[in-house]
Amino acid sequence: MIEPINQRDIPGIFMTTMQQGADIIAAVGEDRLGLQFDLYHCQVSEGDIVKRVEKHRPSSRTCRWRTCRGATSRAPAR
Repeated sequence: MIEPINQRDIPGIFMTTMQQGADIIAAVGEDRLGLQFDLYHCQVSEGDIVKRVEKHRPSSRTCRWRTCRGATSRAPAR
């Protein structure tokens, strides 16, 4: 599994966009490699998450979301 990461958090990282990840997967073969779709990194790097999800859903194996860095609010405990 591979995951594009935004350059704001990790300057100089090799793979920063979902399309770069999808291209690598296409070259290697979807049966051998999958894409981890991280909503936070995608929004920072590319924006427009809905269009990215629609486009890259076929090659995505997992989807990850979390509280954005620097956020101060948390969901209430249950």
